[in-house]
Amino acid sequence: MAPFVPAIPLLTTAAACGDYGLTVAPYIAQFQKLPYRILDAAFNFNALKEVYVSTNPLIFGFALSLFLAPIFLVVSEITRNYSQVDRCWSLLPTLYNVHYAVWAHLAGVPTQRLNGLALVSVLWSVSDLSWNVRTSPLTPAVDAPIIQLLAQRWIHGWF
Repeated sequence: MAPFVPAIPLLTTAAACGDYGLTVAPYIAQFQKLPYRILDAAFNFNALKEVYVSTNPLIFGFALSLFLAPIFLVVSEITRNYSQVDRCWSLLPTLYNVHYAVWAHLAGVPTQRLNGLALVSVLWSVSDLSWNVRTSPLTPAVDAPIIQLLAQRWIHGWF
């Protein structure tokens, strides 16, 4: 039987945080087994929750990325618009930030900073989406937000 590997490593130094051998390598086996574990628990909410909490959140994020990639590929082939990820760019960072916050809540890890990060990320996504909707070709033109006007004036001064 393989030795028990906790869902997240105990890291005590900044150098340890960047060490692939400590942060990713011990969890590759979780990545390989994750699809089978999800299929086995597919119709049992508590079992799915246990799979989610017992899987390293970075590994689950990798799996989420691999799940989304073929969806973007198929949609881009159908629509002949090959920048589908760009359309979701205001949502994807929030999806991952909320994933980490939810995982931390369920795993009993302190979440104050993650909650703040998720909140700011959600606010950014909502404001970016609302700006994209207001400036899309399907809606009438509107004035740019003041921050964009100031940024344009500042950038124009450099050129």
